[in-house]
Amino acid sequence: MSETLARTSADGSQGGAPARQQGRRRPAWLTPVNMVIIITTLVALGLRLYYQYTRPGYLLGVTEYDDGPYFGSAIRLVHGSLPYRDFVLVQPPGITLLMSPVGLLTYWTGTAWGLAIGRILTVLAGTAGVALAGLLVRHRGVLAVLLACGITAVYSDGVAAAHTVLVEPWLVLFCMAGAVTVFDGDRITASTRRLIWGGVLFGFAGAVEAWAIVPVLVLAALCLPQLKRAGIYIGGVAAGFLIPVLPFAIAGPSQFYRSLITAQVGYRAHALRVGVLLRLRNMIGLPYTLSWSRTTVLLAVLLLVIFVIVVQAAAVAVRHRPPPALDWFAMVSAVLIVAMFLWPPQFHYHFAEFLAPFMALTIALPVARLFGGDQPDGLAVSWPHTSGPKAAHQLGVAIVTVSAVALALVAVLQARFESGAPRVIGPIPAAMDRLIPPGACVLTDQVSVTLAANRFVSSDPNCPQLVDSLGAVRRAETADGSGERAAGERGVEPGVQPCPVRDPHRHEHPADRLEPAASGLLRQPLLPGVPIPAEAHRLRAQRPACRLSYRPGRAAPPRRRASTRKAGGNERSDGHDGFGHLLRRRRPPQLGHPRGARGHHRHRRHRPRPALVDPVLPRPDVDHPV
Repeated sequence: MSETLARTSADGSQGGAPARQQGRRRPAWLTPVNMVIIITTLVALGLRLYYQYTRPGYLLGVTEYDDGPYFGSAIRLVHGSLPYRDFVLVQPPGITLLMSPVGLLTYWTGTAWGLAIGRILTVLAGTAGVALAGLLVRHRGVLAVLLACGITAVYSDGVAAAHTVLVEPWLVLFCMAGAVTVFDGDRITASTRRLIWGGVLFGFAGAVEAWAIVPVLVLAALCLPQLKRAGIYIGGVAAGFLIPVLPFAIAGPSQFYRSLITAQVGYRAHALRVGVLLRLRNMIGLPYTLSWSRTTVLLAVLLLVIFVIVVQAAAVAVRHRPPPALDWFAMVSAVLIVAMFLWPPQFHYHFAEFLAPFMALTIALPVARLFGGDQPDGLAVSWPHTSGPKAAHQLGVAIVTVSAVALALVAVLQARFESGAPRVIGPIPAAMDRLIPPGACVLTDQVSVTLAANRFVSSDPNCPQLVDSLGAVRRAETADGSGERAAGERGVEPGVQPCPVRDPHRHEHPADRLEPAASGLLRQPLLPGVPIPAEAHRLRAQRPACRLSYRPGRAAPPRRRASTRKAGGNERSDGHDGFGHLLRRRRPPQLGHPRGARGHHRHRRHRPRPALVDPVLPRPDVDHPV
């Protein structure tokens, strides 16, 4: 009788009896850990596809502001225009490069289907981040993989952020890929090649979004006891960031600096600060948190923090060892990301997607270490002590089952939440095909509208290369043409007249805005000194919260808008104040009008029909009511 005890490894195989001698041979990849990664990844994909399914028109309609500049910049690039030099873009060029292959496809598919392909790729990128989180902790066993993948998969804002071309899913993808490459189990790898390539992945993540500096610095600090390893890693990061970014910086150094540094870090005039409670509701990651009371939100955050601290302390006490490098990486990164999201005035729901994997790792790693140790023995727990191996296995199965049921319940609630959410918010009216000819010059405050309508690319060489109207305003607020601040006006360019910000929900119908719950306020773009073709069309997608007027060399006084009522309810402005007269303040088109919403306006008699498109110059033979 053999004295070798059959031990169950983390992948569930029996050490004393090879699988090929057991009569039933299973594939090497078919282990409990891999099965959990596959199942949770499929759940993540299903939730993100279900998000699209419950909102007919999201794939080819208008859903966001940010996806317009991100995907539009890629199309501009493949048509020969460089970001920063030829048009304003206030984000690093990583997302532009990622979407450039899809931008090439738009020569054959059109911009509408190109944007749809970009959205599908973003769904896949968000799903791949879930699988990478599982691969990062697979050495910790089934429980760690289940919690890390499961929390990332059902994270509410993570599901929402993957529905269109946003930077956060891609940022998570490259950060998780970099972490999988750099870490060898719980420790930083000793392989020079893996350190370099891991640094390259983190560096390109920084080219997608500057937030990647947080995990980059944490990893650099963990490498510091060995300066050579730290130098190799930092060199990889520098290469991954500079190779894609440096060509654009060289092409337009001053524009690059004003767009990425001044506009992002500098003071923003009249910026509205998003409340802390709203940020916490989004960062919790559960559905229905936006309706939670203040007490419930604070209590949930407090319980989450206490849980992580207690479990981490218990793991240290039981294992008699400090947390390994992987635990420190996840925990410190999560804390710094939360602090980063609480500090600036701006915050949007999709920001929280970057926190999702680090929060999941911060919860999963200490829990798995407490029950199973650094190298768990299958599903069996090593703490608390049990009467025997069978009881330890049964207790481990019970813990995994409870965790799986809890995550499944959250997934069901997330699906139910998506089913009850508003449907289409931005379908493209068919009248646009009739009113705007292909290749026309169209100037709009939201280029996702022209992208979805296949009217983004103009054949007019004199048409302004407008991609990001908000970015143009932001850059104009922070510095003038010479990069100097205006005397007496903090963050306001000479010649920009800011207006008081009003409540966006006052005296407005919910259908007036493409994003009724958005925390940011749209303002009119500013392109001083840019010649506008007389044949250009303008498209108003959202009502501005403030009007900016331009006067070279001096602050412009408040200007009354002279308007006349035209046939079909059109309102025209005679004030030619830079770019403002192209996007006149009017009631925007009812994009995605919900069923029954007209009842709110039945008491208004002779309500004018909203105008969609007008030529810049009044032409008596052309009228464009919708």
